[in-house]
Amino acid sequence: MKKALLTGLLVLCLLALCACQGEQEHFNVVTNPNQISSGTQQPVTADTADTDYAAYDYDTGAYDPASEEDWGGEDEDTEPETETVDTAQLASAPAEVSRYAGATPVILDPIDKPTPTPAPALATPEYQTYDATRLRLSFDGPANWTVDDTKTDAYTITNPDSRVSYAAHMTVTAKAVASEYGQNDLKKEVKTQLNVLKDGFNSFSPTNTATRSLFDKTGVYADFSGLTKDTGVKVWGRVHAVTVNKTLVVVTVITPYEYRENYKDILYGKFRHTVKFTK
Repeated sequence: MKKALLTGLLVLCLLALCACQGEQEHFNVVTNPNQISSGTQQPVTADTADTDYAAYDYDTGAYDPASEEDWGGEDEDTEPETETVDTAQLASAPAEVSRYAGATPVILDPIDKPTPTPAPALATPEYQTYDATRLRLSFDGPANWTVDDTKTDAYTITNPDSRVSYAAHMTVTAKAVASEYGQNDLKKEVKTQLNVLKDGFNSFSPTNTATRSLFDKTGVYADFSGLTKDTGVKVWGRVHAVTVNKTLVVVTVITPYEYRENYKDILYGKFRHTVKFTK
């Protein structure tokens, strides 16, 4: 009797084991995430086009200079900001350690980071007329600035105030050309001047070119910002070119960055609306 019961139990166990094996699911392990169920591989797309930064054109047409044309109003700032990273500051800044192993620490600005002290406002200057006789030009500008007219084709006035971080100055050049320049030629002239200027900076960020009147003629200009190579001071500047009666006139203004809005008015704006040819 015991043998019969034991034999029956063994038979039941074998039947149960066979049933489990018959119902077992089989799972395929996918080792390639691009592989689909049919066994084919999905195409992998990638943007392999190289960016030619050397051929970057400032003039994308994204900026409308018409908003600047009313002198005395707000002069819209069109320059792109350049974000510079202070590696020493990053090294000393506190880091938030993630609770996840292997996570990258997040750098946090100190809560008590001091607010930058705003630059003191510039007083409304007195003006005088500057006679650039070699250029056959005259214009009004802040009074008692230092004049450099040693070059035959250039005339520079500079703020003599030694208390400022950077001495604002304006240089005007004039030279005879074979014909009136079109906008494309003026763009090339402005970009050439920008390329010359950037050698004096550790970082240099120009804007797009745009058109704006000078001598009641359509000229081309561009702004820039940068850190000077000698002192590391951040400055703002503008280059504006136009041809009048087969004379190419280029005005370049460079000022401390924190006073750019002031000098757009009291220096560049004053020049633009008072400059004239003399006999």
